[in-house]
Amino acid sequence: TQLNAETQTVQTKLEEAKKKHQEEIHAISERHKLATEKTEAELHTLQTKIEETEQQQEVEQRERKTELTSAHTAGQEVLLWKKQSGEAETQHQQEVQELTVKYERAATAEQELEKLKEYILSIEQQHQLEIQNINKQLELAREAET
Repeated sequence: TQLNAETQTVQTKLEEAKKKHQEEIHAISERHKLATEKTEAELHTLQTKIEETEQQQEVEQRERKTELTSAHTAGQEVLLWKKQSGEAETQHQQEVQELTVKYERAATAEQELEKLKEYILSIEQQHQLEIQNINKQLELAREAET
């Protein structure tokens, strides 16, 4: 009977150990399940952040491309404006030179015109003197006839 009692005690302790072992396995399984769920959630969060970061980088890259294109276009416009301004300045200088030459020619022509007017006036005065001389001679000739 003592053997039965010891066997019974060993079997009870064995069943308690099995039950405790089962509970520990269950607890470990639950912790593993929770840890796995937490890890999967964190992994999902990280993947979402990575995707958002990649999308943001793509957007920023497109914006930089657009800015570079705009800057390049603006640079070309500035160069074109400078070229056109330079051409306009050159054209303006040519026009100024042409006008200066025309002004100088006009001034020279005006001086020559003044000289011609003086010459014509002197010829007219000479002509008047000659007419007066001829009239005097005619008058003298008429007086001599009478």
